[in-house]
Amino acid sequence: MNYNFLLFFYSKLHLILTSISYVFLMLLILRLILLISRNQPLIYKLSKIESISRNEY
Repeated sequence: MNYNFLLFFYSKLHLILTSISYVFLMLLILRLILLISRNQPLIYKLSKIESISRNEY
């Protein structure tokens, strides 16, 4: 009984930790995107991406 409870608790803890790590990773990626867009205007980058996609098609 006690062992099952510990296993259940560990699985819940693992789930919470993985979700927190995913959220942290997403925030880090957003931070990097903001830093890049601060260095270069976002509109310029979007137009560049659009022109590249047009050239591919």
